[in-house]
This record gives sequence, C-alpha cells and structure tokens, in this order.
Amino acid sequence: MSISIVVPSKFPDIFEEYRKSADRFASTQEKILVRDGHDIPNPPGWTTIQAPEGPFIYSRNVNLGLNQTSDDVLLMNDDCRFVSPDTVEAMEKILGACPDIGILSPKISGVVGNNLQSNVDRSVQYSDERLAFVCVLIRRSVIDRIGLLDERFVGYGWDDSDYCRRAMAAGFKLACTNTALVAHGHGSTTWSSSFSRTGINGHHPDNVKIYEQKWGERHYTPIDPNAPPAKSRLNGSKYSTDGLTIDWYDSHPRRR
Repeated sequence: MSISIVVPSKFPDIFEEYRKSADRFASTQEKILVRDGHDIPNPPGWTTIQAPEGPFIYSRNVNLGLNQTSDDVLLMNDDCRFVSPDTVEAMEKILGACPDIGILSPKISGVVGNNLQSNVDRSVQYSDERLAFVCVLIRRSVIDRIGLLDERFVGYGWDDSDYCRRAMAAGFKLACTNTALVAHGHGSTTWSSSFSRTGINGHHPDNVKIYEQKWGERHYTPIDPNAPPAKSRLNGSKYSTDGLTIDWYDSHPRRR
C-alpha cells in the first residue's frame, strides 16, 4: 500500500507550519500541495499544483490533488499538522487490517465537527456520522468506485458530508483510530484557521441546498443497514482483528 499526502493551501505562514511537520514526520511519503493563489513558494521535494484563478472551491482543489496520484490519499487541511513519527504508518496498518474501512481519521487534537474524531479511545471505532475532512486517509478503491468530490459544493462545507455518505452507500465504512494523532489549528487557534482567514462566514448557503437536493434531508443519517444498534454513546459492540480492538461509536445518540 502506498500513500500520498494531499494538502490544499493558500496562506504561506499556515502552510509553512504544516510543511515543517510533514517533512519531519512523513519524510518518505509523496506530498502534493494544491496551491490557491501564488503566495506560497514551491516547497522542495513536493509536487505543486496550481489551482485555477477565481473564487475558492475546496472540492475542486482537493480533486486536483486526488487526480495527481493513484495511491491511497491522506487528505489534510493545511491548518493541521503531524506531532509524532509513524502517523501515516499507523493509519496504513489500520486500513490493512480492516478492509471494510474506506475513510479513516486519526485522533485530532483540536476542534472538529465529529466528536469521535477528537475523542476516539480505541484502535478502531466506527462512526455512523460523516468524518470532517480535517485529516482523513481515503482508500484508493473508494475514489475509484465513487469518484471525486462533487464540485457543485463551492467555498466550504457539506462536500465532506456528501463524500462520506456516497462512500457508505457504496459499502465502505467510516472509522477513527487513536493509534495516530494530529493537531488542528494554527498558532493559538485550535480550529479551522484557514477557513477563518478567508473571511467566509460559515458554510456556503448553496451547499446546504445541494445536499438536501441530493439526499432529501439536511441531517446525515446512517447508511449501513448492518450497523449494530447503538444503546449508548459507546454501545459496547466490539470485535478484534489482528490485535486491534474495534468498537462501534454512536456519535449522535440523541437521534436514536
């Protein structure tokens, strides 16, 4: 299994903090920068793809990176960073042991939309809720089967919800692991620093409408009919494979 890292970025100071962590802790992986604007110098040893001029479209920029490689893809925001060695290898091990997982998140130190991503406490915990694309490892077979992100989602927002739902509808599962850790934020901020700096006030309103038109509802609901019923926040349903303890996590028990 080979893994390439894809990072969309615009702001030099935010990207530089990320780049230092990636070059230190993920030195052997292919790294792809999708550059928005022209302020970031080409990082040595990286592949740089120039995003088109015009309004920022996250889904389009991510797709430029996904099209650049045939590997599994570790998609990372520029305002998260590696904090320890072997992060990529730990996530690679999980995908190797759990072929049903299509999209995997490490534990994230900082603010993230899915509580499980910051609170995962097992080697593998499945989620019935979309994974925020702060940092996710996407299996290549997911991309090959369901395609790229939907570029009708403009600016920020709902593109990751849609992609996760499409992956689950195709039979893949979403999961998180505590065997790998990344930090989210830049400077003193522990959430989406690049998002804040763009001046975009929340998710693009058209994206909500597009999601509702595609799925008939606004809220993300479980797709997998074989998912075990959640009795509590962590319902105790578990099994093991290759020494990994696996739990099913109900990230939104209030809807049960």
